[in-house]
Amino acid sequence: VVAHIAGALWGCCAVLQRDGELGRLADDIGWLEQATALAEWNDARCDDCVAHAGAGIIAVAATSLGGALLQRDPTLLARLLSIVEESHQLQARENASSALCYLTRTPSDASRALLETDRGFERLFSVYELETGSRALEAAIAATVMHLVFHGGRRTREQLEAIVKMLASDASPVLTYSSMALWAAACDQDNRAELGELFAVDGLVHVLQSHAQLRIKEYVVAALWLISCDPRNAIRASM
Repeated sequence: VVAHIAGALWGCCAVLQRDGELGRLADDIGWLEQATALAEWNDARCDDCVAHAGAGIIAVAATSLGGALLQRDPTLLARLLSIVEESHQLQARENASSALCYLTRTPSDASRALLETDRGFERLFSVYELETGSRALEAAIAATVMHLVFHGGRRTREQLEAIVKMLASDASPVLTYSSMALWAAACDQDNRAELGELFAVDGLVHVLQSHAQLRIKEYVVAALWLISCDPRNAIRASM
């Protein structure tokens, strides 16, 4: 029964999204706690689709109601990140990561806390490195990382190194988001110098020499140009 209810709620949410009526859910967001509880579901007596559907409800709602969801539950990002890390249901992890992606598009106190206090960046990359085989999960993680970098400011060496490592991917979305993240990080002079020491120039040039799509290479060139504003990186790029 729980599995059927969760699936029906997800379906209703998708219909509201299709009809441009998701705003109706903002009138009373008491449903968010129940949806999150379904996404965190880990009862062996129920089908795995319960967690899948619960996370799907939040992912759909997050496309339009991000601010309202975070205002209702400031811990939502942390809870979703835990699902991405710990859920035994891959589809639930994919949907939770998609929700994270939408909810971090706009800087907020919750997203800053995820970045600075909850080590969200490092935890996301730990999941990325697991190589789950899910392109959807990898893309959503890369997009969330990009959004967090776009919040601005100095990033740690570990965080910058994680982004550079993503350039080794052969997935177009990951290359797109990681290139844009490097461009955003390089807007900070200290980040720019650090990226040179982490061989970001080499990684970007490798993508330029690959068979990646032209659109991706445009982002790569933009990142390479900004990183090369550091004199030492300019020398690396010219060699």
